[in-house]
Amino acid sequence: MEFGERDSASSNPAAALVEHLGPLTQFLDEAVAEAIGRAESSASRYDHRQFPFFRPLVVRMETRQILETRGLPGNWRVGGEPRNMGQLILQKPDVMELRFLKGNPIQPGNIPHAGTSAARRAYWRQDALVAWPDAPTTPLHFLLVWNYLDAAHRDEGFSLDVAHPTSPGRYGRRVPCDLIAPLPRGGTMFEELKPFAYDDDENLFGISVAEEELL
Repeated sequence: MEFGERDSASSNPAAALVEHLGPLTQFLDEAVAEAIGRAESSASRYDHRQFPFFRPLVVRMETRQILETRGLPGNWRVGGEPRNMGQLILQKPDVMELRFLKGNPIQPGNIPHAGTSAARRAYWRQDALVAWPDAPTTPLHFLLVWNYLDAAHRDEGFSLDVAHPTSPGRYGRRVPCDLIAPLPRGGTMFEELKPFAYDDDENLFGISVAEEELL
């Protein structure tokens, strides 16, 4: 189904996701880009190969401070408990949440598994998004996952993906997700968002839209 021909948001989760994320993409792109630059400056004396956890943690803290200072569009707000390893959750009340995480290069697809934390496992575990609910009883949970394009050349760019997990996953295996949306760099053309659905190698929706806690 092409983006311009989509049905109502409730019948097309990918289209609904694009609509909710559209106003947010430029804010995220600019904030994460600046946060990565700040992390490189403040962590310059630490070898990333020896301390791979440090820069991602600083990126998360810097992203929070940037977004809190500049604000978010519409009903979006900055949430999460920063005293819990800098936890950052972007919230659209009564609609959805985006939990900001560094991608895990050990995991196929780079989506982090939930680990052993009961709270994280509960956050990852949710029903498949067959249809976007008109009035969800609880916010839908998504992961906002960023990755360096090249960890050895961290100034060469990054990626941002939004994933809807359906299971906590496990070490070394692809985390089951039924919807993933790569966010375009530049953040201004939300029509370029290309959500796709998968659980391992299975395409659950067939949608085609126009062309651990340290993690």
